[in-house]
Amino acid sequence: LKAAFLYNFAKFVEWPPARFESPAAPLVIGVFGKSPFGEELQNIVRNRKINGRDIVIKQVETVTEARGAHLLFFSAAEDARTRTILGELQGAGVLTVGETEQFSQLGGMIHFLLEGDKVRFDINMDSTGQTGLKISAQLQKLAKTVRRKK
Repeated sequence: LKAAFLYNFAKFVEWPPARFESPAAPLVIGVFGKSPFGEELQNIVRNRKINGRDIVIKQVETVTEARGAHLLFFSAAEDARTRTILGELQGAGVLTVGETEQFSQLGGMIHFLLEGDKVRFDINMDSTGQTGLKISAQLQKLAKTVRRKK
């Protein structure tokens, strides 16, 4: 289910044109560390496009690789390195998505949470401020919580 959410998040976010090498460059969804999705994420995006762009899934292990992604998912297994990587990505125009409780507090943008047997998400708009990313109002309406500075 989280894999499907990632694909759908990417459909409702606008990246600055400068984040792409060319008008035909693919949208890169990165998975930081060990992927909890198996082949599911790859199957979901196969033969699909977002805003006319192909979608590429990449495993990410370094900050340099992370900067090459447009959307970056942090699995709970990488919790120890999350703070460092998020810090390095500030202002880089990478939509960050994670699943640990402190993800938003560390500067992550979208945080998955479980409510009973349902997957929900929060959006931390404070973290998107300097990135040039535009998260659609439609996606914000679907979030359980949208955090903004007061």
